[in-house]
Amino acid sequence: MTTPPQAAESRESAIQECNRLITHFDERARRHKKSFVCYKHSSVALTVGVTVISALQGIYQPGPSWAWVLPVVSGLAAFCTTMVHATNAQELWLRSRSMTHMLTAERFLFLQGAGNYSEEEAKNVKLFSMRLMEIWAGGHEQWEKAIEHQKE
Repeated sequence: MTTPPQAAESRESAIQECNRLITHFDERARRHKKSFVCYKHSSVALTVGVTVISALQGIYQPGPSWAWVLPVVSGLAAFCTTMVHATNAQELWLRSRSMTHMLTAERFLFLQGAGNYSEEEAKNVKLFSMRLMEIWAGGHEQWEKAIEHQKE
């Protein structure tokens, strides 16, 4: 039995939207991971730098022209540590990654005709479209909650 052209277009449209959402959340996950890793590593490196600079200043007693180094490095360490928590980058990274996994699993089930997708093609496309929007709306709701939590 062949699929009517309109059903085939609906199917392709739904798959394209799913792929777009997967790409969107994958890019967001990468961006949030990069921010988190950058701030976290910078925080650790700068904190170690503060310790080393303090020890060196105690041993070598540098002139007044070097007096600014410790406060600047210490300030940068505090900034990076604060940004790790203020940006919620790790939480947003994990949320985006879980959205990618949920969408990928849903697409796989749809393409395989497994799980809830064992009905006729037109019903499957509608169900798949509804599930995509439910997953997207759920992810958006979680993002809003994370942002509200961040403001507190």
